[in-house]
Amino acid sequence: MSNIQLVLLAGGYGKRMSPLTLDYPKSLLKINGSKTILDYQLKQFSQQNIENIVILTGYKDSMIKDYLQQKRWVTNLKIIPSMNGTGGSLKAVLELLDEDFIYQYGDVHININYDLLFLYHETNSPYKMTMTVYPRRNLQHDPNNVDYEDDHVAYYGKGGCTHKAIDAGVMVINKKVIENVKNKVWDLSDIIPELVKEKQVKAYVSKSEPLEVGSFEGLNKFKEKIRGGI
Repeated sequence: MSNIQLVLLAGGYGKRMSPLTLDYPKSLLKINGSKTILDYQLKQFSQQNIENIVILTGYKDSMIKDYLQQKRWVTNLKIIPSMNGTGGSLKAVLELLDEDFIYQYGDVHININYDLLFLYHETNSPYKMTMTVYPRRNLQHDPNNVDYEDDHVAYYGKGGCTHKAIDAGVMVINKKVIENVKNKVWDLSDIIPELVKEKQVKAYVSKSEPLEVGSFEGLNKFKEKIRGGI
């Protein structure tokens, strides 16, 4: 299913990663030698024949564009600067979006089959969004922020020990969700709780733990996983 569209959000400031992010955006933090999380993400997309890729940049966007040009990835990508929040950035490129598209956080890498995720979203689905969730008991990093029942997300919000899972950073979104928001600057987290109340968010449970570079703990764990082979 190589015609699916993937939108990668790579515009965050990475305040929790300061001082590393004073000079580099999170997407270009080194994970293994000269390799960045962006390299691992794009390699995974390429291995799964995903070519319709939009990268939404923001903080230090010129560095990301220059990096991709040097790596010769740029021929298969649309790189668009936007600083309107995680939702507003999607609204700004609305005309480029497919009816349903995969959306991934720029600081997350997860071993996932994107075709299966997209098929799961489409099959017998009245849902406007499918969220990949990862159940976990170890809360050393950010607390869990998701509960799910059967095939749908039952809670999305502030983290805590009583919740089952975390948002794994990959979701399928129906374009109408973005069209319906009138604000210019907004985050997806502003609208997801209401969609959850309406039972419009499907849960896709991942067996693979998401790796992230949004915290120092996450970055160190990512490096350990790389050394062990992922």
